[in-house]
Amino acid sequence: MPGEGEQVLLARARTGDEDAFSVLITPYTRELHVHCYRMLGSVHDAEDVLQEVLVRAWRHLAGFDGHGSVRGWLYRIATNRCLTARSRAAAFPSPVLTPAHPPPNAPDVEVTALQPYPDEWLPGNPSGGTLGLRP
Repeated sequence: MPGEGEQVLLARARTGDEDAFSVLITPYTRELHVHCYRMLGSVHDAEDVLQEVLVRAWRHLAGFDGHGSVRGWLYRIATNRCLTARSRAAAFPSPVLTPAHPPPNAPDVEVTALQPYPDEWLPGNPSGGTLGLRP
């Protein structure tokens, strides 16, 4: 059940208060981004989907009944948007590019589909970097 402070923020956000919505979702943006990254395997795709999630949450805030947590509701939206993005990507695959042969002096390198997650976005990083996402 959401806390009393969360209930006040929800009520304010439902009346169109963008600042209240921002305060409500800000604690979850980083973990939602990581969740989307893990589902999609791309930092850039995760950023795009997270923006869609936040817009969808803002537009459908009136539909949130308040019986669960805001975090759980946002995760449900994020998971569904990631699954949609994956199914669209599977339906329209990108063209297959023939890889160029590496130069003979290049070391053997294993390439994976998972892009590295930027260190400055990891929790506990002393640089305090942010995602720069806005609702």
